[in-house]
Amino acid sequence: MRKNITITWANEKGGVGKTTLCTLFANYLSEKKVSDVCVLDCDRQHSIVDKRRFDSQSLQTEKPPYEVKQIEIDSLQQSAQLLKSVKNANGIYLFDSPGNIYLEGMVPLLGFSD
Repeated sequence: MRKNITITWANEKGGVGKTTLCTLFANYLSEKKVSDVCVLDCDRQHSIVDKRRFDSQSLQTEKPPYEVKQIEIDSLQQSAQLLKSVKNANGIYLFDSPGNIYLEGMVPLLGFSD
């Protein structure tokens, strides 16, 4: 039995709000203290990672409400390695996917998501 929840925001094009929805949901979950939350920024623009870096520099005294990781899933191997590490971890994992669902690494990610 899995000890976590994985949610992926995906669409075959960019600019549809995947990153915005992922971030808003992460903020909501961390505010409600439902579980540990980790955002995996798989989008090539890495907007969430860049925003977190900016916020960390601006708000040096505050602890971030959730973890953010920059992830590459261009290949099946990268995706399989990522999912293996997430499979046995606790918490809620939110994936912000790239605006291209045709990447090799997207198929296992979508199949793994709750």
